[in-house]
Amino acid sequence: MRKYVLLIFLSVVLFGPLCRTQLFATAGNFKGITGGSNVEHIGILATVNGEPITLLDVLKICSYEEARLPYMYQGRKLDVEVKKLRMAALEKVIENKLVYTYFKSRKFDLPKNYIQMYLDKIAESYNVNDQKSLKEMLESKGRNYEEFKKEAYQNAAVNAIVGEMCYRNIYVTPREVYKYYKKNRENFVTPDQIKVQVLKLKKDGMHKKNLDTLADSLAATFREGDKQSFNDAVLMYSEGPEVKNEGNIGWIDKNKIRDDFADSVTKHQVGDIIGPIKTTKAYYFLRLDDKKDKIVQSFTDAKKRIRKKLLQQKKEKKYTEFINSLRKKASIKYFVN
Repeated sequence: MRKYVLLIFLSVVLFGPLCRTQLFATAGNFKGITGGSNVEHIGILATVNGEPITLLDVLKICSYEEARLPYMYQGRKLDVEVKKLRMAALEKVIENKLVYTYFKSRKFDLPKNYIQMYLDKIAESYNVNDQKSLKEMLESKGRNYEEFKKEAYQNAAVNAIVGEMCYRNIYVTPREVYKYYKKNRENFVTPDQIKVQVLKLKKDGMHKKNLDTLADSLAATFREGDKQSFNDAVLMYSEGPEVKNEGNIGWIDKNKIRDDFADSVTKHQVGDIIGPIKTTKAYYFLRLDDKKDKIVQSFTDAKKRIRKKLLQQKKEKKYTEFINSLRKKASIKYFVN
């Protein structure tokens, strides 16, 4: 059994996703599971067999997705979505701890050369050449490399156990695929989408003393719609969490964009820069990077996607059953509302 788990792990390292959770992410200042800002203390949200889980543990998983939420929601709805996202991330941290406890209880181990290959893949994902460069990059961002390696080992172990216990011998038949398509045709319509870059200037941020002057200057600079000028301005001035991605928040369904952005974005063409859009908390400049029109998929085009979806559903069912069996044997305490 031990040998087989290690073989599964190797296949995950070489061909599967890097890990079930993000090992490295930038967390801002947050207030508990429900949101907020400018707090000095991040408390314990839960414990698993006495081992604490903090908000920082949760943000390692959800901080990137959370940075996208203000462009889809605002006010009370934004608070609700942030809490929902963080609660889901908290459950994922709990699950990973349960699986790793199972791994240790079986006295499994992962060979050093496998871990080295795993770290090499992580280095590649961060666009650095080797582990030495990975170490330098992490330490420049305030991360302890030895602690990072420990987290990498734990995530690799979780992947190996989940692959062995939940993902083996899962199959989907062509009949199941076609039956699903006939029953769910409406799900194979992809809505209109846009890809947006964002430059954010907070009203109470670093530019508050000359906010209007800066906004006017940027508006004049952006009249030509030059992408490089926008990228440079994001790096120099933006106070949004997506700065490292040149303000790119990815693809968003048009019908999910908050109203005060949608009215501006939908009237413009790809390459246009819109702004400043003035809200109660910030000024925004948006660059419309790309558009996708609504697409209706045929069965031929959709069957690969359906098979993948059904396969994932079956895996998730086995995963849930496995996690529930581990929960019954563990002591889990929550300290959130």
